[in-house]
Amino acid sequence: MGAVFSVLLNQSDAYVRQNAATTCLNMGIHTAKAVGILEQISKSKDRMAAMGAQRTLRIWKGELDANSPGL
Repeated sequence: MGAVFSVLLNQSDAYVRQNAATTCLNMGIHTAKAVGILEQISKSKDRMAAMGAQRTLRIWKGELDANSPGL
């Protein structure tokens, strides 16, 4: 299963990488790469992707409750 996510983390589409990174964090695999990808996406000009990545990182770091509506 980890090999599949390794491929997905290297896709060109930011949303594919973001979803793969989020899933990797949830599964506890490829965490360093997943965090790096989310940090990169969080600085993206695509505001929706950036907001999603920022929210995921804040949840991962324990700064935000996953059920909280705020960013």
